[in-house]
Amino acid sequence: KDVVKETDDVVKGKANVTKEFAKAQRQIYKLISQMPQISAAQMSENMGISLRQVQRYLKQLSDQNLIVREGGRKNGVWRILDDEYEGFFKRI
Repeated sequence: KDVVKETDDVVKGKANVTKEFAKAQRQIYKLISQMPQISAAQMSENMGISLRQVQRYLKQLSDQNLIVREGGRKNGVWRILDDEYEGFFKRI
């Protein structure tokens, strides 16, 4: 019974993280589409979450080849590579 309970907790935890990530992904896409040169610190302020959490989300999205940073840290811009979301907010 203990093993089943622990498994349920893990599954619920993963589902919750997935929902949070999907929500953050939409927010990040929206911010990037509005202002491609936005920094992670500015995203953090706009989203109301910690800078470290934004950095984690950006790393996940980069690792999945959904976004890319072009140029340097100061003068670079974010670009959305996700075909489903490219220009999504411009179409609305």
